[in-house]
Amino acid sequence: MKRITFILPFLGLALLGFSCGSRTVTRQYYVIEFPVARDSAALARTPLSSGYCEIAPLEIAPAYAQKRIAVRIGTHELNYYQEHEWAVRPDEAIAAQVEDYLQSRRLFAMVSSRLGRETPQYELYTRIHQLEAIDQKNRLLAHLRLDWELYDRVSGERAVLHSFNESQILQKRNINLLAAAVSGILKEELAHLGDKIEAYLKENQAAAPASPGQE
Repeated sequence: MKRITFILPFLGLALLGFSCGSRTVTRQYYVIEFPVARDSAALARTPLSSGYCEIAPLEIAPAYAQKRIAVRIGTHELNYYQEHEWAVRPDEAIAAQVEDYLQSRRLFAMVSSRLGRETPQYELYTRIHQLEAIDQKNRLLAHLRLDWELYDRVSGERAVLHSFNESQILQKRNINLLAAAVSGILKEELAHLGDKIEAYLKENQAAAPASPGQE
């Protein structure tokens, strides 16, 4: 009985030390998104192509295929923030933005990652190579490297290729600024992708032979 009485105080002190040494991690969540302008005139405009475009499942490098936000601290060294995460996996968030933006451009009769029984004339492939913060001494950068490839299934050829590797210095070490910078880079590069697709579709229209009724 004396032995039990002797051990209990030490057990209580050990539990107290454990509870004081541990702390609850409160996580904050961030989104990759930007507003897509829509107006009635744009929605009423006839699409450049009557074909459907299917967005293939995005490919993403394994190091970034998660909600944890990666931070590069060396040429070949990554770490992950403990208290900051993406609200949605980056590949899923970017896929939604790509679909929404291309629909707003009215380039195709339909743009979707879920066409079902419809046979797409075009397929868009996305490869996310890097999506991270870069810690450089006294500054933090947002970094996004990505490839888009649009394939024309009728011709069997690659119609458009758009690759970019962009970084942006943040005004201060703030993860909300990181998410905003990544979203801004994505928005700008999607506009370039849309312009290339538009140029390709217009070129194809001009090269297509006129129908008998139009000669």
